[in-house]
Amino acid sequence: TTEFSGAIFLTYTLNLGFFEQIVQPTLEKVGCQNILILSDPDGYSDAIKYGRKKVRFAGTRYVCTFVPRIENYVQHIKLIYLIGPNSGKILIGSGNLTLHGYSNNFEVFTQFGYNRHNHDPVSHYAFNSVNKFLKSLIDKKLSTKITKNQYNKIIEKVTWVDEEPEIPERLRIWHNFEESIWSQLSSWINASQFSGKSLKKLFVFSPYFDSNFDMLNKFMTEFHPDELSVHISLENSNFNGLNLRKNWHEGVDLPNLYAIKDGIEGRYERYLHGKVIIGKEESGAWCLAGSANMTRAAFDRSWSDGSNLEMVVFRWSTNPDEFDYLIDQVSWKKPLQLTDLQSPITSFRSD
Repeated sequence: TTEFSGAIFLTYTLNLGFFEQIVQPTLEKVGCQNILILSDPDGYSDAIKYGRKKVRFAGTRYVCTFVPRIENYVQHIKLIYLIGPNSGKILIGSGNLTLHGYSNNFEVFTQFGYNRHNHDPVSHYAFNSVNKFLKSLIDKKLSTKITKNQYNKIIEKVTWVDEEPEIPERLRIWHNFEESIWSQLSSWINASQFSGKSLKKLFVFSPYFDSNFDMLNKFMTEFHPDELSVHISLENSNFNGLNLRKNWHEGVDLPNLYAIKDGIEGRYERYLHGKVIIGKEESGAWCLAGSANMTRAAFDRSWSDGSNLEMVVFRWSTNPDEFDYLIDQVSWKKPLQLTDLQSPITSFRSD
């Protein structure tokens, strides 16, 4: 029997040769015949340019197109959305549709699985939230007939995804199509047990930052953590220690800075590309993970108002140590001094 009727991928960069050799055959084995890939325009252009001799099935066995640009901002969401009449699987995270994104980098994904015959309200909420976003994106920004037809083929026999879900107590799926992620985070915090409280610890895992560290400063101003720990991979980051000192708020402690790599034995060359923020206080903790780097372009505005298009998973718990397992994934960790990072800010295309 066919488990999934279709698949939708969102990605910034993509490698169609990798997709056709590795991902597409796996999808077809489970009966997934209708496939739609939505990338950033630059990612799409590079994939066509560099994959021209290796790509065989684009336009025939799957549809690949791009999300139009708003000014200079990019389609930055990383999403795998598999769905069928009775079941589905979602992965929301940081990895692009490339070999690096699916294997070589140190990435973070949140997975949801749904079976109609064994109803899980949390997963149902995740599917409904993502599907509402996809409908809005395709209806308002991707008006081509072939894109709409492919989306309709994927969901035409999927009735359960449109059923209005229960809102889970401890999970939110946030995107910035119409409202900034920062606005949604602030609204949630102000209505929660964390309102008005300073954090004990704030952990930031991100490869890329504003050149003036504007967003990191904003997190410090909003949450007043007693301790800030920033984690990067030296080989895959634009973090500049001199710029941070120059732009850091006076009287605020400088962050503890660490170089990290994937702690799995034999994989120490997997550099951090995942994006995770964890806030801890005495009575609980929250975690935000997805495609958003620690930048204003990711957090500070909606996409239509001039921002990258992003999606994150937000979770919280009354257990302060609930998300320590994410921190514990890092077993190779080296303290750094800001003076260790004085190279000029560089623009990376791998994100």
